[in-house]
Amino acid sequence: MGALPQSAEGFTVDWLNQAMTESGVLGDYRVASVKVLDSDIPGQTAEIAQLEVEYDSDACPLPNRLIAKYTSKNPDLIETVINAYQQYWRETSFYVELPEVGIARPRCLYAKHVPDSQEFVLLMNDLAPAESPSWAATPEQVVEAAAHLPGMHARFWNDAMLKEKDWLVQIENRDFYKVSAAAALGAVPKIREVFGTGAEATIEAFAYYADNIDTVLDYLETRPYTLVHGDYHPKQMFFPTDKGGEFAVIDWQFSFVAPGPLDLARITVTGQNTGDRRANEPSILDTYLSGLKASGVADYSRESLEDDYRFGILVNQLIMMVATGDTDISIFERECEALGMDYRDILMLRGESAVQEWDLLDYLKRVTN
Repeated sequence: MGALPQSAEGFTVDWLNQAMTESGVLGDYRVASVKVLDSDIPGQTAEIAQLEVEYDSDACPLPNRLIAKYTSKNPDLIETVINAYQQYWRETSFYVELPEVGIARPRCLYAKHVPDSQEFVLLMNDLAPAESPSWAATPEQVVEAAAHLPGMHARFWNDAMLKEKDWLVQIENRDFYKVSAAAALGAVPKIREVFGTGAEATIEAFAYYADNIDTVLDYLETRPYTLVHGDYHPKQMFFPTDKGGEFAVIDWQFSFVAPGPLDLARITVTGQNTGDRRANEPSILDTYLSGLKASGVADYSRESLEDDYRFGILVNQLIMMVATGDTDISIFERECEALGMDYRDILMLRGESAVQEWDLLDYLKRVTN
């Protein structure tokens, strides 16, 4: 197998035949032609190409429309984000080692990561006619996405197998948590530049978290754990349309072994405006808890759920702080503007309201004393 493609044009007939033969999905068929389509999918941490593929026989069962995800062309991003958090390694490992997770995801036809150069490629089926709302999810879509979580979380609840996967972010990986906390705090000047005084509760909570991180993580090691997507927001999701398709989730590059409500907080807080979150939050938590119980998870109380949900709010804000400081938020700004949305609301202010309403600082003080 030769070098991995570094541009959309690198996904040639020859390369696709080699890659899908290597992964074992092509069988006796061959790719006859490929057309690179103009992608309307902006990538924050990787490049995206849309491919229209024809095979040498109509009997070939492989999809004709593929999505290729490959190495970012931004060297600063590779240096400051990818090298620090190893997303490419984590996501390729996810697709190779966990074929079923209890939530639909794209079928992976090829996955390769080169650690020394941080090059990677994922080749997956296009999820159309399902569509992603990007950041403009409806409250109904947020409720639907949250309702899919108990199936995955119950499937892996306290499963010791997860602890054997070094590519999953483990609570015991103190270095990872400390690097991410430092990056979040390092973003504070940029956050104040962008949001003024609109994120002070988040900043205060993070200052306390960073000062007491080992004690917080000691507490988290006592909590029930499961497989967590880690970045479970609407842009990562596809929903059925009138033309068909199914609910599915992409971008598994930050999968955690952690309390399940990390995912619940991410979609509930970031996926809808603050007013809708306040209206829907109680029923979303009720549905999640009843879904876990229906799937066999016992001895998990509403109080426990709410505490783990608070930590999920912290992780939600951590992601947004790092994104503000270490990625090109102008991409995010342009995307939100095209949707008629205020990027500052999604990037920070929705979470800031949740930090205040859920008394995040008090929670952190309680679990560290």
